[in-house]
Amino acid sequence: MTTPAQLKRLQEHCQHLRLFKSRGRLEALLQDATTTEATYGDFLEAVLTEEVSSKAEKNVTMRTHLARFPFVKTLEAFDWSYQPALDKKQVQGLATCRFIETGEGVILLGPPGVGKTHLAVGLGLKAIQHGYRVLFTTAAAMLATLTKGLSENRLEEKLKLYTVPRLLLIDEIGYLPIDRQGANLFFQLISRRYERGPMILQSELHELGGGLRGSGDRHRDPRPPSPPRHHRHHPRRQLPPQGENQGWPPERGRGDERAHH
Repeated sequence: MTTPAQLKRLQEHCQHLRLFKSRGRLEALLQDATTTEATYGDFLEAVLTEEVSSKAEKNVTMRTHLARFPFVKTLEAFDWSYQPALDKKQVQGLATCRFIETGEGVILLGPPGVGKTHLAVGLGLKAIQHGYRVLFTTAAAMLATLTKGLSENRLEEKLKLYTVPRLLLIDEIGYLPIDRQGANLFFQLISRRYERGPMILQSELHELGGGLRGSGDRHRDPRPPSPPRHHRHHPRRQLPPQGENQGWPPERGRGDERAHH
């Protein structure tokens, strides 16, 4: 039986060790252990399991906030019936986050409203759950930040914002034209990220290959090509052959990018 004095000392120890979840749950855990006649090992495992789970949840919450997602939607919440031609198994394969370790870029292509951003955010959340640092940005916002950094002689500092995260998500590539300076800045970013980690790119452009070439990242592509205008609300997805090697520094005159898998 635990006395009030013992309970107080135990709670103080938990506070000192920053075991905040255990401190708040200690009395209830002790009562449960007494009721179930748990062994010392079982009790200690229960305490530490709750503490580890609590800290992991806090870390996920913090990394999700730092990722700057426009919204938080999981892959589990994606309406697959809305995109029946999308290769669900391929997306589920990406959800394992092995593509991050192998350095495979992911490109999502398709017209507006087909769920590209939802899929990208969902994959980003999976990456966070696997312990990776993630950052979401739009192409326009990123280039504005880099351009400002260049004008203020702080380009290296700004490039680090986008190279430090293990996974970078760039939305709305090709939504606005990219001039020569912007293309050069984008190329510098891709060069920096080449050894750091992959990116997930999203675009409404139908073809990425003509606009981006050369850094050597591999891309898998379950993309929905733009359908005929009178069927734009029913886009289809098409899987090109696996293992294509495509890179992507922007070509002159085109700053389009996309997001494929």
